[in-house]
Amino acid sequence: MDKHSSSVVSAPYNVFKQSGSANWSVRFSIPGQGQIQKSLGTRDRHEAKKLARRFYYESLLKAESGLNVCAKPSSKITQVYIAYMEARAAQGMMPKNVAAQNTAILMRYADGFFGAQNPNFISTKSVDAYLSWRSDYWITEPGKDISFITYERNGKTITTPITEKKRICPIPATLNCERAALNGSL
Repeated sequence: MDKHSSSVVSAPYNVFKQSGSANWSVRFSIPGQGQIQKSLGTRDRHEAKKLARRFYYESLLKAESGLNVCAKPSSKITQVYIAYMEARAAQGMMPKNVAAQNTAILMRYADGFFGAQNPNFISTKSVDAYLSWRSDYWITEPGKDISFITYERNGKTITTPITEKKRICPIPATLNCERAALNGSL
């Protein structure tokens, strides 16, 4: 039994409506990328055909450029990398304090900046923008509204206030450590 209520077949992609949905979707396969399915966000059949065509050819161009068409957002990759670091720390292959520090860096800063971005499009320019954003994090960015930081050290949960000293731009060694954590995860 077909789960789709209606469809418009036009090679090499299929524009269809799922049962119970008012909006049209597109589905197609690209060698090496698998099957790709995306909601087109429109109820208009003519508009759906145009959007499907555009999405299909954009996806082909990405695939031909060596990019992953179905890339997960950076936040998902960060979560996978954190799990990997924690597993290595549990096996004794990485110091637990390094894993915890990298986890905190990635969650607060990298995920805060790159979270929803497609990692295929993170470039040197993006990393430079991140470092600039990170330098201002505690002054004008999201950190300006944070009063306390909670973290874990040697199995103990520690809560510490954000002092004016911490609100100053991070030292280069801190940014280098964060850049290393970014290189590992992205």
